[in-house]
Amino acid sequence: MILSRSPIIPDHCVFQKMALPAVFPLLPTADQNHYLTLVTASAPAEGLVNGIWNSILSARFPTGQLAWTINPEYGIVGGFPDFLIIRQRFAPNHGQAWTIIFEGKSSTGDNYEHILTQLVGYTASLANGQFTYLIGARGRTCGFWRYTKGNAHPDQQMSSDGAGHVYFKDLSAVAQYDIVTQQGQISDMLQWIINHSPPFV
Repeated sequence: MILSRSPIIPDHCVFQKMALPAVFPLLPTADQNHYLTLVTASAPAEGLVNGIWNSILSARFPTGQLAWTINPEYGIVGGFPDFLIIRQRFAPNHGQAWTIIFEGKSSTGDNYEHILTQLVGYTASLANGQFTYLIGARGRTCGFWRYTKGNAHPDQQMSSDGAGHVYFKDLSAVAQYDIVTQQGQISDMLQWIINHSPPFV
C-alpha cells in the first residue's frame, strides 16, 4: 500500500505554507493494513464512512481537554450536519468557533455537487465575513473547501501538494483525495485548519 505525498499542484491558485507540520498518516497509531481493510469495508455505507471520519477527526481534534468538541447531527439553521467540529475557549470567557462542517456519504451516495450544496446550506447562520471549513466525504474519497460568508466566491476549493503547501482556488468543484493513498495531502489540509481556525465568537 502506497501513502502518497507526491506533488499535485493546481494552476492559477494561491498557496500558503503551514506554520506547523502535519501529522502523517491520518491515524498514526493504527495498523495501516487494518486501516485499508476497514476503509474498504466501510465505503458502501454512509454510517460506516462517518465512523472512519469520526476516528480521523477525533485523532486530529482531540476532545479530552475540551479544546475541541465533535458534535454529531447537531441541529443548526439549515439542518443537521453529520459532524460540526467546534473549537472551545474558556478564558477569559467562553467562546466558540465553528471550525469544520462535515457531511459524509456512501460510495454510491450523493455526488460532490450535491454534498457541497448541502454543506453550504448549513452556513446560513454565519455573519458576513465569518468563515469555516467544509469537508465532504464519499466512500473512501473526500474534498475540502473554505467557506467565507459574503465573499464574491464564498466556497473556495482547498487542495494540497503533500509537501506542506495548501492551495485555495475560487472553484466550487471538488479536488478529490483518497483517504488511503493520499493521506499526506489530507493530513496537510487538516493541519492547515488546525493552524488557521476561525476566530472565536
